[in-house]
Amino acid sequence: MSQNEGAIPKLVGFITFFILGVAFNVPDEFNIGVMILEAFRPVAQTVENPMAVSVVDQYILYIHLLGIFCFILDIVIIISLFRKKQYW
Repeated sequence: MSQNEGAIPKLVGFITFFILGVAFNVPDEFNIGVMILEAFRPVAQTVENPMAVSVVDQYILYIHLLGIFCFILDIVIIISLFRKKQYW
């Protein structure tokens, strides 16, 4: 069962992971996916198919966009919890 969290625990977790990501350069799951795909890019360049590199670049772009979307979604969820006065 998932336990509902209030706005303050979500905000503390969000700020903690944001500080860890910026200050200590700890990657989140989206950046790990981008790093894996960037490691595949040289392999895709050696393949005979010219579309392989563009496909890898598209996947990298999609993962970046997904990360931005999830970042914005976290902020919206925290704001909505504060508006509902669900602090804890």
